[in-house]
Amino acid sequence: MTSIKTERLELIPFSEEHYQAIFVNDNHKLGKLLGCEPPESWTEYDDAKEALPILYQFFLDLNGDWRWGSFFIKYENQLAGNCGFKGKPDTKNCVEIGYEIHPNFQNKGLATEAACALVKIALEAGVKMVKAHTFELANASAHVLQKAGFHSVGPVHDPDEGLVWAWSLHNSTK
Repeated sequence: MTSIKTERLELIPFSEEHYQAIFVNDNHKLGKLLGCEPPESWTEYDDAKEALPILYQFFLDLNGDWRWGSFFIKYENQLAGNCGFKGKPDTKNCVEIGYEIHPNFQNKGLATEAACALVKIALEAGVKMVKAHTFELANASAHVLQKAGFHSVGPVHDPDEGLVWAWSLHNSTK
């Protein structure tokens, strides 16, 4: 697996070893595997931890095609967050992204930089459209998506999250 480097970030694909460290809450081992000191928790969302078995199964289903999985966001030799795709491109050749920046690293443009890196991966792979959801129309995540080139589609009902605001970015070459 190859990490992806941006101007300030390194996006490190989740591996089997990463998942095993997370499953047993061994942040010391996780930090060692990533070559950095992680915060006490690698995510602020309780539902992210509950979703780990699903993310892990998705990881296994990727059969080594790591670009459509999850990534750790490493910044200044620290674990600053995570991001990734919510699956391989669908039958319409669309893919959804998500990201989270630890509160210690927010308001530095890291989420925008990570989102732009994910968009680049998707567009270079020939994806027709990149999608994302936010919980509110006007919040920090919506601002990140606007800076990354996304446009608001409007409110939609997500079966897992309820009412969310949909965002999209179309591949101009498709």
